[in-house]
Amino acid sequence: MPLKTIAMECHVSAGGLGSYLRRYWRELVLHRHRIPLEGENPHAVKIMSEGKPNVMSHARYKKAIDACLSLEDIELNVSQIARKYGVEGTGLANFMRIHGARKYATGWA
Repeated sequence: MPLKTIAMECHVSAGGLGSYLRRYWRELVLHRHRIPLEGENPHAVKIMSEGKPNVMSHARYKKAIDACLSLEDIELNVSQIARKYGVEGTGLANFMRIHGARKYATGWA
C-alpha cells in the first residue's frame, strides 16, 4: 500500500508517518525501496543519493530508456516509447533530462 493510504487509514499525516518510519523502522523503508543493507547500519545508508535516481525510478524507466538508446526503436519519439513501455511520457522525458540517458546506460544507477 502507498504511504499516503496507510496514513489515511491510521488517521495520521503522511509526512509524520514517513518520518517515523525513516527514523525507527529504517530497514523496512530500505527494503521497500529495494536498497540492500549488506551488513551496514541502516541509518548510514542513504535512500536517495544526490545526482542518482532512486531504485524505484531506475526500475520503472529501465526498459524505456534502453529502447531510447537502441537502434531498433530509433523511429519512435519519447512519448511513443513511453506508451510502448507503459510509463508516462513526461516522466520519462524528465528522468532522461535530469539523469541523462547516456549516463544511465553506463550502469552507474
